[in-house]
Amino acid sequence: MEADPMSPDLVVQNLVIIGAIALVVYYLTVRAKRRRALATYTLAYAFHAEAMANADADFLATFGAALPANATGTVLMRFSLLNRGKDKDIARDDFLTPVEIAFPSESIVRHAQAVEKNGAADPAAVRTEISGNRVLVHPFDLPQRSSVIFNIVLDGSASPMDVSGRLKAQDAPEPLS
Repeated sequence: MEADPMSPDLVVQNLVIIGAIALVVYYLTVRAKRRRALATYTLAYAFHAEAMANADADFLATFGAALPANATGTVLMRFSLLNRGKDKDIARDDFLTPVEIAFPSESIVRHAQAVEKNGAADPAAVRTEISGNRVLVHPFDLPQRSSVIFNIVLDGSASPMDVSGRLKAQDAPEPLS
């Protein structure tokens, strides 16, 4: 005797099989989307600034010969650009525009240079350009989970500061909180 195709046991069994297949397809789709999302880069920035007159000896030492003789009105800043991506380097070709750090209009940048790294980045390959109250960081290679640290010396206030620049997969660098 053959089983009735409409028997409640077979209907439940078929629904369980269809549900299991749908669950596997959903899991594989979500996993693939997540993997694609992690395979991107995220350019972020962080900084620390303080008046030269208030800086301790260790902080002053990081600036070396870039320190001006007169500390009045001088602000020292350590600025870091980071690739927080887990699976993708940022290549110089990924930059659509250079990174620009703009300070208040009454401020004047005296010095800006890439001086240190974390990870596989190369600060010697990073070119900066100063124009009044702005620092332009030209495109450079930034490997995944790496950063480049800049020393910036300016006369005047460091805030408010505006950081801009576009990459192929990102509209602007993200501030770290």
